[in-house]
Amino acid sequence: MGEIKPWQAVLFVVAILVVGAGVVWMLLGGDNIRTPDRIYMIDVGTGELYYADVSGRRGIAIPALHPETRERTLVPIIEDEEGAWRVKDVYAPAIEAMGVTPTSTIDTSSWIVQDARIGSATKYRSPLLDG
Repeated sequence: MGEIKPWQAVLFVVAILVVGAGVVWMLLGGDNIRTPDRIYMIDVGTGELYYADVSGRRGIAIPALHPETRERTLVPIIEDEEGAWRVKDVYAPAIEAMGVTPTSTIDTSSWIVQDARIGSATKYRSPLLDG
């Protein structure tokens, strides 16, 4: 085998320092990424509001199935910086593909949901779980 060369010793020390710094960063520093515990959704055709629990590792397919009609008409809404609730622009093509005329509560030029009463949203339960 032979002796350890100086550059190998330096490389070994650097590797130990990098691993040590990573462990310290993970345990003491590093910002945690905050993920939401729930998402709010609107039925594009009726304007009904729902919220889904997505805490932990739960997820939901978008557009989501309506609990009663079993049609994919539910899209997420988010609160913007001004406090208005809106459908994200990325869902516009999905809404057009649904073949559903958006309810009058959704302004399709800005995707703002008019008079969104989030406090009255119904808890979402996927119809797939009902068997």
